[in-house]
Amino acid sequence: SDSSLIMHRSSLKFGFRTFERRGEFFYLNGKPRRMLGANHTPMSIRPNDAVLADTFLRKMHDAGLFFTRTTTAPFNETWLQAADRQGVAVSFEGAFPWLMMRGDIPDSNLLNLWRAEFFELARQARNHPSVLLWTVNNEMKFYEKDTVRARVQAKFRIVSDVVKALRRLDPTRPVVFDSGYRRDTAKFDQKFMSGIDDGDADDIHSYFNWYYFSVFDCFDSTFTRWYRNPGRPLISQEFSSGYPTNDAGHPTRFYTYPHYVPQALVGQWAYEDHDPRYFLERQAFIAKEGYEGLRRGTPALAGLQAFSSICWFRDVYDAARIAPYPTYHAMRLAAQPVLVSAELWSRHFYAGDTLRARVCVVNDDSGGRDLPVAKLRWRIDYQGVSLASGEQGVPSVAHFSRLWDALAIRLPSDFRGHGLARAQLKLELVSGSEVFSRNEYDLLVGERREILPKNSGAWRVVDASKCTARQIRKLRREIRRGAQVIVLHAGKKAMRLLPGIVDSVMEKPGEMVQMLVPESPVFEGIGPLDLCWWNNGRAGRPLACARSYHVERQPDVEVLAQYTVTHGAINPAFHKRHERVREFTGFPLVEVRFGKGRAVLCELNLEFAGHDPVAGRLLRNLLARP
Repeated sequence: SDSSLIMHRSSLKFGFRTFERRGEFFYLNGKPRRMLGANHTPMSIRPNDAVLADTFLRKMHDAGLFFTRTTTAPFNETWLQAADRQGVAVSFEGAFPWLMMRGDIPDSNLLNLWRAEFFELARQARNHPSVLLWTVNNEMKFYEKDTVRARVQAKFRIVSDVVKALRRLDPTRPVVFDSGYRRDTAKFDQKFMSGIDDGDADDIHSYFNWYYFSVFDCFDSTFTRWYRNPGRPLISQEFSSGYPTNDAGHPTRFYTYPHYVPQALVGQWAYEDHDPRYFLERQAFIAKEGYEGLRRGTPALAGLQAFSSICWFRDVYDAARIAPYPTYHAMRLAAQPVLVSAELWSRHFYAGDTLRARVCVVNDDSGGRDLPVAKLRWRIDYQGVSLASGEQGVPSVAHFSRLWDALAIRLPSDFRGHGLARAQLKLELVSGSEVFSRNEYDLLVGERREILPKNSGAWRVVDASKCTARQIRKLRREIRRGAQVIVLHAGKKAMRLLPGIVDSVMEKPGEMVQMLVPESPVFEGIGPLDLCWWNNGRAGRPLACARSYHVERQPDVEVLAQYTVTHGAINPAFHKRHERVREFTGFPLVEVRFGKGRAVLCELNLEFAGHDPVAGRLLRNLLARP
């Protein structure tokens, strides 16, 4: 206990546990524990609201999110006591985020104030059993942003001295040098780093499908290959899928308008004149798939905190009214200590086809138990009715390990309707009467006879990727005279086919394409979020489009769909924003009236129509028009 605290209290609640780093992992009470959770909380909104603190942290605990970080704003006594009561572990982070990121080192008086404040906060918090980690700061990143090497080394020494002093103050807890820090042995030589205490773990801040990369990069060992330092724990205290608002669920305006970030996920449905459910559904999907993907595919991962949990609720500031958005429910599934998880590269199938997936059982049981021999039960549900079901055996799975198995499900041939059916794959891991884990995945299933076209009618399809220059000139003449042609994958040939209309091509394949004219008959029967992650019949990153066009807007030109590359924040002056946005947006589906005819330039992967019912439905719609 701490005498300075006892002087101000008649009693002090505390607890006993051990928490330590061993090699690449952390151990709680002698057993390996993967630190799974989420941050941040509404502490900074209502710091003295004990009811809200208990309510919010209980919701975290009930969702299997047992670990949080005091992101940029350290917990006060109210929230620390609630964490103790609710069983939510805390990474206690100091204030002054982004300290020393760029430029000169701050005045020594300011640095002394920073150190003194953090040490005093640590003294006040160190008797709380919920506090398991000290995190010195948030994203100082001088080791990445500062280009003056001597100054970077001086900053390293300043933070290293804080880490060393913190260990003297409390030798019982591991320390994170900076949230977002990873030891870079290629950039900073061993001789210099031998005198630096850079903490106990590498902490990667990852924004898959929000700022960069794809959520499907989480499906294999990519994260480990990029970031792991052997012998050192690899964690992420900021694994983000974006930010809805607490009032309605629309994307936060700061990202929608200055940075254009949510548009890569949902296009025009990011704006506030549309139903926020589309963004909420997409965020829930990204969050769940990424979290499960890392848990399946990264055995070396020592901890994972989704970000930002404060955005997963409506009325987060009011304990009596707080209500979860879809991402919270999705994370309840993804964060189960014992997780049964399907690796699905696509969610689109034809009725009667075989759904093939790898299923992983991840045993991070909170009590350290090995799993007994069990059964994996599956079923396909549609409109609340089970249309197919089955089970297969699962061997025992040791604690802190995982087991892979193959799953093959023959989908029902009739989904009791027409067009595209919204179904679910449901999994359950059971042994006797005990259910260890449940999970579910939305599927979109189409019946071939209702989707794939029988004939092309007035339209014909040309794969322009196989056309010579002479054939392109001939096609141009035919369109001018009245032909109606769907031109697939023309790429740069489109500039010769339609000069003055197509002025450039964005050669970037895309996973998520958004409708611009949802009321068009081209999209009949297709949902606003369906032009994404098309099934090509193989495992691997699922793409919806091969590339996109930049076109001159004219009365005879209708842009039907848009692709926006996942990108970071836009920093240039606002008057240059249009130029910057053009660099990462394009149109993969454009209809042009040319002479007496019409051409549809299509870079969407319609060749996947044999495997993907959305591609099949779109092809049918294109060909069915008069």
